[in-house]
Amino acid sequence: MIVENAIHNLDACNWIANSHPVSAYGHGKKYLPKPIPAGTVMMDGFSVEYIYENDVHLDYSQLYLHPRQLKELPNGMWYVVFGEKGSVFLTHETAMFYEMYGTGEPQDLLSSAVKELTKTLETGGTKEGENAMSEFYACIREKREPFAGIRVAATAALTAIMGREAIYKGRSVSWKEMGVTL
Repeated sequence: MIVENAIHNLDACNWIANSHPVSAYGHGKKYLPKPIPAGTVMMDGFSVEYIYENDVHLDYSQLYLHPRQLKELPNGMWYVVFGEKGSVFLTHETAMFYEMYGTGEPQDLLSSAVKELTKTLETGGTKEGENAMSEFYACIREKREPFAGIRVAATAALTAIMGREAIYKGRSVSWKEMGVTL
């Protein structure tokens, strides 16, 4: 599930960290009580700690689903970024900053300008209404780099694969061990 479903989330985490991980440690489990075919394990819940080049530590967890009555958790994807000055809670609609010691009110970090930029980023760097595939082909014809090129995509995929390896091996895994140089 980490490679198939979490690759885009991990890409966003790499973007937030402004770096890429050098190692990962993970664990997981099969929570849903469906029969597991002999010789296979498909974990539907997992956690991975990534350590980045710039000493950012990312704890990424994903659970396939939770009970519908558990309304306290927001549905869908969300991120909490913890830092020295406080935390930022990110969803598709909000980015709220909470000061470490609660000396002020939470701050909405998404001004109208940032919301417009976010909308542009969600469409792959294209203007509203512009087709992402048309933009991709234009990059090829014009020999220019797309908004997120192959290096970004490969790093996201390898981040997810490193996490999967750590989960299934039950130990820390590094790029070097995987034979990857970034």
